[in-house]
Amino acid sequence: MFGRSIRLARIVNPKTEKTVIVAVDHGLAMRPVGIENPLPLVKKVLEGGPDALLLNSGMIKLCHRLFVGKDSPALILRLDWAAGWRKEYRPKKDKLSVIFSVEDALRLGADAVLAYLYLGPGIDTDLEARNVEWLGKIERDCERFGVPLVVEAHASPLAEEQQQRDPALLALLVRAAAEIGADLIKTEYTGIVETFREVVKSSPIPVTALGGPKMPTDEAVLETVEAVMRAGAAGVTFGRNVWQHRTPTGMLNAVKAIVHNNASVDEALKLLKSL
Repeated sequence: MFGRSIRLARIVNPKTEKTVIVAVDHGLAMRPVGIENPLPLVKKVLEGGPDALLLNSGMIKLCHRLFVGKDSPALILRLDWAAGWRKEYRPKKDKLSVIFSVEDALRLGADAVLAYLYLGPGIDTDLEARNVEWLGKIERDCERFGVPLVVEAHASPLAEEQQQRDPALLALLVRAAAEIGADLIKTEYTGIVETFREVVKSSPIPVTALGGPKMPTDEAVLETVEAVMRAGAAGVTFGRNVWQHRTPTGMLNAVKAIVHNNASVDEALKLLKSL
């Protein structure tokens, strides 16, 4: 369906075939972590010109006026919720629930939807089966309405850090997401270019790397971006490493320079300092 391709091209730049997505959806599964006042924060992020923003329904309603106009970035609606991300009252096993639909996304003006694919540590097989089942339903609705599907494919946050970055598990997850019908994948960076390259190769559709918690230095952020791009990724889906930065607009422009313009880390750092 043409609508799916047209909407996907608002997220993945058709000239570079790359994307920089900013995730501002943390308040639902975690806590505000720096987005207590989402309206000015989203406005600041938009000044950096991301390709797309990932938001929950309530934040789209709150910030929708910022997305009016032809130069606005694409909007991605998260459809589900996971219990494992929260530090307070943390469960022993992760739980997932679908709370919005593809039709909800269209009513809200979103260009795409995103949902988790969790397999492996921290998830029981019954939940794995339900997860795959509802992703199949979401994919059928995406095909019906012409909406791109972004799948966040990685281990549960309750898994050990080593398991979260396990290349074999991530390769399984991104391939499964592609087989289900995802148009774009968000997954964990293994921390090593060579192993992440194998993860990327396992998927016939574009893969982006998530940023995770705020990194200690600007160099660490930009070196990570450069590494995932060398591994063949289609870009990054970063949250805290953009909007928790002292200059979100500057960091976003530095990240974009690497992803879209093949800038070096040094060039990106100079750009960041100039902004």
